[in-house]
Amino acid sequence: MKKFVPAGLAATALLIGAATTASPMKGAFNHAFGVAATSVTATDIEADAKALFAKVDIDRSSTLDADEFAGHALVLAELARFNRTVTIEGKSEMQIRLPDGTPDQVSHTERGSIDAVARRAFHQFADNGEMSEEGFTAYRLSLMEKADTNRDGTLKSHELERFASAMARPAQPRG
Repeated sequence: MKKFVPAGLAATALLIGAATTASPMKGAFNHAFGVAATSVTATDIEADAKALFAKVDIDRSSTLDADEFAGHALVLAELARFNRTVTIEGKSEMQIRLPDGTPDQVSHTERGSIDAVARRAFHQFADNGEMSEEGFTAYRLSLMEKADTNRDGTLKSHELERFASAMARPAQPRG
């Protein structure tokens, strides 16, 4: 699989990038690729994870390996920073603006860190070196859970920014 990683990253970038664009956050914004998210629920995250899983599964094996998962994490961070938003494909396509102060680019040092953190998370949510769609969904829900500071099951205002930050720079996995 390793020799296919660069091509896989490019394919993932194209698939994910097609649904992501830049937007301001202060106040509502709308554009061709979705509307500003005012709230995101676990149902939205589950729908997003299912839609995204098919795109990340580059070899169409119905599972993700560590390279696909880590490649996705890096591409997602790069796109989020480039576009200043994270896309969630819930009931409708929604955009979450990155918090002010988030760097515009992923540095060389951060690339290695993102890869390492993603591979660690992969092993926490994968079984026998393969991550199922259920494992991928559980991973995404765990990021939502970390961002949901009031534990009401819905991300709003600053919680949305926390979630977007986790996507732009994957949070440390549990454990």
